[in-house]
Amino acid sequence: MSSASRGTAVLGPLLVTFALGACSSAPLPQSTPRDLLLQTARQCEFENSGVHVWGINQRGQVEFSSRTLEERRRFTACVNERARERIERAKAALAPGRSVPAADGSRQASIPIVVTGNLIRVELIANGSEPLTLLLDTGASRTILRSATATRLGVDPPPNAPRWPTTLADGRVIVVPYTRLRSLGLGSLAVEDIDVGVYDLLPGAPALDGILGGEILGHFRVTIDRQRERLELEIK
Repeated sequence: MSSASRGTAVLGPLLVTFALGACSSAPLPQSTPRDLLLQTARQCEFENSGVHVWGINQRGQVEFSSRTLEERRRFTACVNERARERIERAKAALAPGRSVPAADGSRQASIPIVVTGNLIRVELIANGSEPLTLLLDTGASRTILRSATATRLGVDPPPNAPRWPTTLADGRVIVVPYTRLRSLGLGSLAVEDIDVGVYDLLPGAPALDGILGGEILGHFRVTIDRQRERLELEIK
């Protein structure tokens, strides 16, 4: 685990303050939510009486003081191990959804799209009846709806909604709350019981309800026909 000196003070034994980052041999994701990391650090602080946690700095690192190098080692190992466990539990808590064939049993669908330069818009149906216009984003890890759309659908995330990092096509990582959709219709096919993020990602495009990301497209074999302006889907 790498460290950065935060300062020193003499209080009986030498007291050295370190910054615990995400740069160990088995690193935590740099996008680990601050609240998850701080909760984990507080738990490990309680179990290591010689350690004091100061907080999370602007770089997303745990700042802490330790009286001995052994205490430092135990504390950093504790934070790494337990934070990764919490990360895996948080990921598992997000519903991946399940694909549903068409009413006639077909596992394929062809959906019209609108291609404008490098942008692709697609019309879908949420919860069986609510139309959505989404930006098809093959580089986004998750589907994200704007806040106003979640309100219209009646699926505003509650205050205790799970929050998790989401990677966008441009490489940005944002931490967003998640909410559950009963279904998302893609032509005659659907994905049911899917958790989607809620975030005002496209403030300059009010006509768009959000982006369609990889966790939904991952249920299908996908072909984008730009010339015909069709999205061809087949359930895997």
